[in-house]
Amino acid sequence: MDFLGAVNRVLVNNIIIKGDDDLITSFTDQQHEATIRFARNAITSELNNLASFFTFPKEKATGNITSEAGTRVYAMPVDFVQFYGSRPYLYLSTDASQRCYEWNGGIEALRQQQMLYLTDQGYENWWYWEDADSKSIALFQVPDTTGRIWNFEYEKEVGVTNSTDTIPFQRESESEAFADMASRRYEYMTNNDLDLANLEKDSEYQLHRSTLFNLIRPKKADPRYGRRYA
Repeated sequence: MDFLGAVNRVLVNNIIIKGDDDLITSFTDQQHEATIRFARNAITSELNNLASFFTFPKEKATGNITSEAGTRVYAMPVDFVQFYGSRPYLYLSTDASQRCYEWNGGIEALRQQQMLYLTDQGYENWWYWEDADSKSIALFQVPDTTGRIWNFEYEKEVGVTNSTDTIPFQRESESEAFADMASRRYEYMTNNDLDLANLEKDSEYQLHRSTLFNLIRPKKADPRYGRRYA
């Protein structure tokens, strides 16, 4: 399902498009301009809400940085949100057992424990977050060699902007359940009698969210083998 398809489902579920009305074919549809804007916001808000505590199936990605002698700071990919996993690390492309972990305590601990961390060069065994215009990390020690490739796993941006952008789920049924959640958010955003703060207490919203998570959750393998008889 793409972004346009999700907007259409939200509009149909809320009876904005009904009867013999045609589905919208673009976000510039004049007849439903205001409702399209609300529907898009409901979908992106719902995606952002889920992304804050949940890793989408299509969110995991891999990237890398290449060491440059004397260079301390390295920018993350443009779609980078955060590292994947609870204890993220970089691993050497030629030997995955060679890993570079985050300095315990981050830069505040590092600057207290290693006074020359900005200039001390050697083999990079640690990384830490660096304040910059874009998400970046720095390495300690500062690399003394150019060409070491460090791979890493990360969670990428899964937001949608264009009508053809894909809703970040693996199956159509999952995207439909998500759009049904967004439909309830749309209702709470546009109905003055409803308080958006109470959305997650809404029984219909809870039902659609449970459906989505049940569809995504891997099914346990049958522990029994061989032919089964009634």
